Amino acid sequence: MITIILLLVLFSIFFVLIRSFLSGIKYYQLNNSAYKKRKKSENIIEWFFLTKWRDVIPKFFLVFYFAIIILHIIAIIVACVFAFLGFEKRILNIPLLCTFVFDMLWWIVLEILFWQKEPGFCYKRWIKKQKGNNK
Repeated sequence: MITIILLLVLFSIFFVLIRSFLSGIKYYQLNNSAYKKRKKSENIIEWFFLTKWRDVIPKFFLVFYFAIIILHIIAIIVACVFAFLGFEKRILNIPLLCTFVFDMLWWIVLEILFWQKEPGFCYKRWIKKQKGNNK
């Protein structure tokens, strides 16, 4: 049971981290007025699936965002099945360990690729800023 709780905590932490990274991309790509216009009419489903931001966030990061969510859900389901079937604790910890290693690796890679001396990420190094009319 503790493994499932830890997986949920891990999912929550890294969900917030990837969302904050994607929010930084949105702020980087749009001016303040355009960002507020899109944000104002956004509902919870559009927020979760990022439907209003598909032209702003690079496709790789959208796919990566959904892959993170799906992998965490799969790990939680596998841990629940393992717990239901009565597997040993060391077997039950495999989804937790795999998920933790995966999360730490992708977060470290993002930190290295978008590193700058000041707080935050240096998006301009890897992401081209959009020019012109932003909807």
